[in-house]
Amino acid sequence: MSGNGQRKKAFLIEKYCKKTSEIHFVSSEGRDFQIMDAFICPLCLNAIKKNDIDIITLEDVPPKSVGGSPKLITCKPCNNVVGGKIESFLHNELLLAHLLKNPEDIPFKSEYTLNGVKIQGRFKIKSIENHEIQCSIDSNDINNYPVFTQEMDHNWDGSNLEIKYDLTSVKRNDEYANLSILKSAYLLAFAKLGYMYILNDNLDPIRDQLHNPDKNILRNSFLVAMGVEILQDLEDGVYYGFVENIYCVLVVMTFKLKKKNALKHRAVVALPTPEAKESSLYSQLSRMPNNKKISIKKEAEELPLEPIHEKFELKSIE
Repeated sequence: MSGNGQRKKAFLIEKYCKKTSEIHFVSSEGRDFQIMDAFICPLCLNAIKKNDIDIITLEDVPPKSVGGSPKLITCKPCNNVVGGKIESFLHNELLLAHLLKNPEDIPFKSEYTLNGVKIQGRFKIKSIENHEIQCSIDSNDINNYPVFTQEMDHNWDGSNLEIKYDLTSVKRNDEYANLSILKSAYLLAFAKLGYMYILNDNLDPIRDQLHNPDKNILRNSFLVAMGVEILQDLEDGVYYGFVENIYCVLVVMTFKLKKKNALKHRAVVALPTPEAKESSLYSQLSRMPNNKKISIKKEAEELPLEPIHEKFELKSIE
């Protein structure tokens, strides 16, 4: 981690440990207590000691590969298990969309065959109009590289090079990509609304879904809009608003590849409001048409602190 990253991490550890220490918990026996010198990971709700530096990770929201930056901290198990499995697929979704518009920007894994000698490499479309491509071969292919280059030097007439390219090198999983969007929305809502928002039973299904990406718990109904032209006049942020007639927290986000001329994609995710008594939001949204009417009421603000009657066990990760 760079020096800037270490300073950012240290700053966020102090920030979120302070926020955690300000929360007053009430146990089932009626005992008041506070959590000192630790922060609550927003993804698993476990208390992490501030001196367990190796367990604490900076969290890029959205993922750095799609334009995000470090905004908060989580525990390493959540970063690895939740983020490690799903986040690359959001990048791949944007990469494939970019490919449709700009195929000349993407190098593809390839297999070249010359006089029966095969070698791995990459090719890149230089010009669609002029049918120009740029090829490179992999010098790490130790067994075939010398033979292949020898064939090129002595026998290639410039016309008998067979190319097989592999589009499957860009792996795609729409469900995981959507869950990466959900994770970013959940963490942005936490960063804006604070612990009083996420220490709430009605967000348990979201946490369960993120920790179990292969289960269809929320049926993707949280993603109410995705595209290039969505809510262009609205800044990214966390808002209160309506999807059709359902009042909810709406998180508006923009994603962009670090590529020249890459399109900005926007997403709107619906989350339960702090006042919701049960998580019926997604069952209602799942019954609605795909083209849902979205209206923004106001920008969300951090919720005021109040005692929390503990319904879960806070524990440190060993």
